Amino acid sequence: MRSLPEHPFKAALLLPPWLGDAVMSTTLISPLAQLSGSPVEVWGGGVFAKLFAPGGDIAGFRSYEGKGRHRGFRGLSRFRVEIGDNKPDAIWVLPDSFSSALAAKVSGARTRVGRAGQARCALLSHAFRDLRRDRQRHWVVEKADLLSSFQEDLAASAPLLNLAISEEDFDKYLKSVGLSPSKYVVYAPGALFGAAKRWNGYAALAEKLPDEFEIVLIGSKAEEDALLSLQRTIQSRGRRTRCQAGDLDLAQVAQLCRAASFTVSNDSGAMHLAAGAGARVLGLFLSTDPRWTAALGPQVLNLAANVNCRPCFERNCPLDEMICQPALSVDLILEALGDWLEAT
Repeated sequence: MRSLPEHPFKAALLLPPWLGDAVMSTTLISPLAQLSGSPVEVWGGGVFAKLFAPGGDIAGFRSYEGKGRHRGFRGLSRFRVEIGDNKPDAIWVLPDSFSSALAAKVSGARTRVGRAGQARCALLSHAFRDLRRDRQRHWVVEKADLLSSFQEDLAASAPLLNLAISEEDFDKYLKSVGLSPSKYVVYAPGALFGAAKRWNGYAALAEKLPDEFEIVLIGSKAEEDALLSLQRTIQSRGRRTRCQAGDLDLAQVAQLCRAASFTVSNDSGAMHLAAGAGARVLGLFLSTDPRWTAALGPQVLNLAANVNCRPCFERNCPLDEMICQPALSVDLILEALGDWLEAT
């Protein structure tokens, strides 16, 4: 197996395509910069671009659309042309797909690090077969093995987002829509993975929150109908509520959560985004397990339903009654939010 390039070297990090995984991956940027001796270029879907403005340990962002314009032979040829002479010396490939390893090979990087499997070994210079996968240890610890295999004292750090939006510009946005920092609460009630991850108590919780809070619902455009339905339910109970489904880019959503009093979210990409932005976040876990995908950040609480059948990791509950829903009662949520509510 080849050694790493001579220090310092130009390193790149290819992100997974899912938002939550992509944000968790940012915990590897600083240790990778330490390993390479230079800032890291982040590669991923163009939707992530505004999360990674150049600065500090981030050298910049390169768009890689594996299911879009860079798909197939022609797409990869286009990708290689876009890279030109700016190829990295080494790239860490976090997705486990064949196509991501092929993109790393096409990039021209001589050192290509990732997990074995998916017939990828011929495409990776360092294909690790023995990295342990265990849902009882955090996802980022598993991925950090790709770094500690080269230097034992390297470990995942705090999430690192460098948003391409200034606080001044965002303050102007808040004023334009009539929101005041710390005077609203963000709900992220969706989870595209499946219904078994979606808590159903958001409307009931709204009735218990202080009256001065406006509630802002966030989610993807695909979740708009469900969010609008929830908005109507909450409004029918006399609470000010607005829906921002698909209206903002990811950097703006991150700022929206950071400026809120707090965010309540299912285990989803939105939860990880808010946590990575430094927001106060309460992450709710029904079918999944915070030991594996807990939100990471300076002001994060993770709360899991205490029932014997979880974590099941199912998309939809196989039982006649989803018993983890009542296990996460509104009173339990309010208790977890206690300190943040007292600070308002």
